[in-house]
Amino acid sequence: MCISKKKILCIILGDINIDLLKVDMHNDTCKYVEELLSYNFIPISVLPTRITNKSTTLIDHIYYFEGKNNMNQNIKAFTGNILTDITDHFSNYLILYNRNNTDPERPLIRNYNKTNK
Repeated sequence: MCISKKKILCIILGDINIDLLKVDMHNDTCKYVEELLSYNFIPISVLPTRITNKSTTLIDHIYYFEGKNNMNQNIKAFTGNILTDITDHFSNYLILYNRNNTDPERPLIRNYNKTNK
């Protein structure tokens, strides 16, 4: 059964080696992205993941399908790159955040008062 029919949250992550920055110039890349979009997978990794003196590419992908369950509508996704020189391209990260777990009376800050120390 198709994931989109099951209506559950799904994430695809990987070193796909398809350069998403060439989606307008490369027909197979365009087909690849259109296929994922047809199943409601949204590419949420949009920053280049490999930068050299001669080129910039987005070859590490993160796609997010939020599903249709009411509980999934409260999840927010954050993504980015970790800039390192350990490998030839940057590492991606994904943080899933449940918006229902926040108390509007208590902001998400660190308080350094005497009681908290």
